[in-house]
Amino acid sequence: METPGEIKRQTLAQMRRTRSAMLQLDYLMELERQPPDERREAALQLAELQLAYLRLRQARLAEIREELSKHRKKLEQSVGQLDKALANLRQVESITRAVSGLVRIVGKIIKR
Repeated sequence: METPGEIKRQTLAQMRRTRSAMLQLDYLMELERQPPDERREAALQLAELQLAYLRLRQARLAEIREELSKHRKKLEQSVGQLDKALANLRQVESITRAVSGLVRIVGKIIKR
């Protein structure tokens, strides 16, 4: 079983990979083809992802250990959905939904 520290590290790594993917040319070119509302939502989710990443990175493990363990399964599912969505950077809407799900779970862990 993974320790809360490992869960935190893996989640942060996934968030970095996601942020990087959302800044790749293929994704950005596809984003430009989307309607304005989808572009705004994608931009909002990228900003939310960055804020959640910073909050999780700064959170003291001792303070979030219990919540990390409690939400471990949801985090794993969310990371799996995100990996699947990121496999095709042209799927802007599915990436946005997956990012939103991960940000929501991280928010529960760090109690925004």
